[in-house]
Amino acid sequence: MAFSVRYGIEIDEIIALLLKKKGVRLRRPPAELNPKNFPRTLQLRSETGTIAAEMVRFDEALDTPQAMEKLHGMRLWPVGIHELLELAGSFPEVLMWSSLVALGSKWTDPETGLSYIPYIFYSEENGISIDLMESGEEWSAECSFPAVTLEASKKINLINR
Repeated sequence: MAFSVRYGIEIDEIIALLLKKKGVRLRRPPAELNPKNFPRTLQLRSETGTIAAEMVRFDEALDTPQAMEKLHGMRLWPVGIHELLELAGSFPEVLMWSSLVALGSKWTDPETGLSYIPYIFYSEENGISIDLMESGEEWSAECSFPAVTLEASKKINLINR
């Protein structure tokens, strides 16, 4: 799936743009999902880019290190929160069959030392929801992990987060 990513804007701006899309209902994300905790890529080659992500689903419950190891074994690099939000805005129908996990982004709470990974999902009741899950928890077998090839990730600086 190819889609454009606006790297020059912060995640709160991407969320605001998602809300303006016709037919998109977005539950208010947690306060921790903010530009301070999830800053945009520091070294940008361009303000926007088009990436082609693969939707990887393992059909088994995995914790974050297991999912990362499997992706890297496939020579894939997970997308981050910016790419995940843009993917959901471009292809909201994907959320009907799978929750999407941004393994390429992580926030560590300075008070507790716990790390959290953003994910996005759909429910009839709330529409699109963005949330955080502790990185030590298992992702269900129904989750998908959007990822790009290692070569593509170097071109768009996904590795430099």
